[in-house]
Amino acid sequence: MTTSDPDLLVFADDEVRAPEPASARVWKLLVVDDEPEIHDITRLALGGLRIDGHPLAILSVSSATAARVVLQAHLDIAMILLDVVMESENAGLELVRWIRGELANSRVRIVLRTGQPGHAPEQRVMFDYDINDYRDKTEITAQRLTTTVIGAVRSYRDLCTIESHKAGLEQIVHASAALFEQQSVDKFITGVLAQLSALVSPQESAMFFQGRELGLDMATAAPTVVAGTGRFQAHVGHPVSHVVEEEVWQDITTMLCTRKPVLRRSYNIFGIFGLASDEEMWAAVFMEGLGELSAWDQRLIELFCQNASVALDNHRLHHRQTALMGAFARFVPQRLLALLGRDDATQADLGDQIQREMTVVFVDLRAFTSRAEQQSPAATFEFLNTYFAAIVPEIHGNGGVVDKYLGDGLMALFPDAPAAAVQAALGVVERSRELGAGVGVGVHLGPVTLGLVGAAGRMESTVVSDSVNIAARIERLTRRFGADLLISGAVQAQLPPSLQTDTRPLGDYLVPGRRQPVDVYEVFAGEPHELRAVKRATRAVVMAAVASMSAGEFTAASAALAELLSACPNDQVLPALIDECRRREGRA
Repeated sequence: MTTSDPDLLVFADDEVRAPEPASARVWKLLVVDDEPEIHDITRLALGGLRIDGHPLAILSVSSATAARVVLQAHLDIAMILLDVVMESENAGLELVRWIRGELANSRVRIVLRTGQPGHAPEQRVMFDYDINDYRDKTEITAQRLTTTVIGAVRSYRDLCTIESHKAGLEQIVHASAALFEQQSVDKFITGVLAQLSALVSPQESAMFFQGRELGLDMATAAPTVVAGTGRFQAHVGHPVSHVVEEEVWQDITTMLCTRKPVLRRSYNIFGIFGLASDEEMWAAVFMEGLGELSAWDQRLIELFCQNASVALDNHRLHHRQTALMGAFARFVPQRLLALLGRDDATQADLGDQIQREMTVVFVDLRAFTSRAEQQSPAATFEFLNTYFAAIVPEIHGNGGVVDKYLGDGLMALFPDAPAAAVQAALGVVERSRELGAGVGVGVHLGPVTLGLVGAAGRMESTVVSDSVNIAARIERLTRRFGADLLISGAVQAQLPPSLQTDTRPLGDYLVPGRRQPVDVYEVFAGEPHELRAVKRATRAVVMAAVASMSAGEFTAASAALAELLSACPNDQVLPALIDECRRREGRA
């Protein structure tokens, strides 16, 4: 075809060109046409074209089939100049449906360019297919082609910006749900970087870094990279001074001294300073490739930095609150508050109380006074802390909670089954032996009143109950009998059969302030294997002797126990039982 218009493109047959490689800093244009001269003239018309400072790279294919391969390999193609009739009459239109449907690419701008309008009427095609423009090859000039490409590329740019906005905002929203967790804060910061990248695109690389104590020498303060994009993505956790050039590092120190942004042609630095006055936490955003910022872009970044300052302060305050709650829990355990129906320590009030059945455990470290006399105060405290560090996990691990420490002992509560308290007590005995320490443990089950007592300036949890006195009394009996673990009959009755076989009765004993005596049992499940086997084998004899003692038949009980002692001299409980028989016989 010929024409007198010098700006009109004339198409002639030629060979198809192979796709040109495109860098990450160019706009990619895909030409899909089976007429070779279309590719040549397109290159001639658009050669040297730069859009918003970035060059145009042209990829050329001669069929819709080949275009699919290129589109799958290059997901960042900005625009397609597409013919309709190629390997089939509707090859171009079928490619449009594939791009928008199966490939799900809604960003790329598609301009239909056909030399046979009859095969694809403009109005029908615009209504039926998701294309962005329609051009007749016989009417499009070099100037019109250029303006069409510029408009399409800028539309693509704006769509990418909108999607980046959306992705960054979604990341920020998701991170906000758990903002005060450290990992979530990192995601939040990464989302802020992505959002900034979208707002001021195009951009090369960015990083978010933070530090403390602005008064220190920056060389020793060593701020580190928290999040990064582009070339900084692989440097998270590294010192900033090892990542940036010397002149950039100098600008960073200047920004920190002046607390004002540093704006350069190739990079910009914005500071983020904590709003709280009691801690000098700061952070900064370093962004490359922005060019000269508009007043709007600069203000937008400053607003982001102000919001990040609030996030940093909230993060710091949250961790401070967590630390204070942790400190409070060391004095009033969270488990005790939960028993009182207070999940939040700030809701706890003096007088809060509950009444329920619990198992009370008393633990006493034997021979502590003599140990303390032989050691320095520092060594004594060190041993105590080592001891408690060894036995307290046994209590917590079995569902108990330490109510209070009693110098060289402690009192613990178990709200669940008594068997858990006995298992914890056996663990305490074992850990004590490993440390070379003797221990006595008393366990009783009964009703208790748990509550918070004190005054306005200080309060603590306590248990008020006859059950506490009984458990303490049973623990003191361990010294008389030379036993490690004694329990009440109320506890023994609720133990599983497998554990009951490792218990034996020691009789009933009066507790000061009570009229009814308390049945006491020894638990020997934690004894060395040989002694445990002996106590199991002689359990029936001891039970019969204790029954005789309870019936007032002291002579018979004492004789049976003495005979058993001659056969089992290592059983330290037997002499104490014999003495108890004689004591009761003397009172009879």
